[in-house]
Amino acid sequence: MKKILVLYAAKHGQSKKIAQTLADHLSTLGVQVSLLDVSDFDKHALSLDTFDYLVFGASIYIGNIEKDMTVFINKNADTIASLPRSFFLVAMAAATKDDGRREKSLAEIRLNLSRRVQVNFPDIEVFAGAIKYTQYNWLVKWMMKRIARKEGGSVDTSRDYEYTDWTQLAAYAQRLANKVN
Repeated sequence: MKKILVLYAAKHGQSKKIAQTLADHLSTLGVQVSLLDVSDFDKHALSLDTFDYLVFGASIYIGNIEKDMTVFINKNADTIASLPRSFFLVAMAAATKDDGRREKSLAEIRLNLSRRVQVNFPDIEVFAGAIKYTQYNWLVKWMMKRIARKEGGSVDTSRDYEYTDWTQLAAYAQRLANKVN
């Protein structure tokens, strides 16, 4: 049985939730999957080259990919580049209702990834995330409210909003399972 490692970095938890759901789907599809927060990788006796496929996941936060993830990928670039791999990014730009703006934003996100990491990712999936107003400090709440208003999202800061397309995630899991089975 082929093995997939799903490594994620999460700031407010949505990337972790997506990674966990992805791992559950892969397991249901008959894939042996390991799930790990990238910041915990060194605590485990794991070697990347013992896996048949690597999946990385991180959020875009204020235009940047989670630092823990970029540091990990760049530190392990040679090994990662030698293995089949995919990357999922979590970005609110994926939730915009304006198709032209979404495509432009997603292209910028992919370009940003290629500039920040020393490994090419031929397979990149972008998911809408969540706005967790109740978890943000006043500055982040203000910034997220501005972004949400611009993208046509919800701006009531008394509650949280989830925009992730779980059907898209299930299709992504199926595509990954097909690659390793």
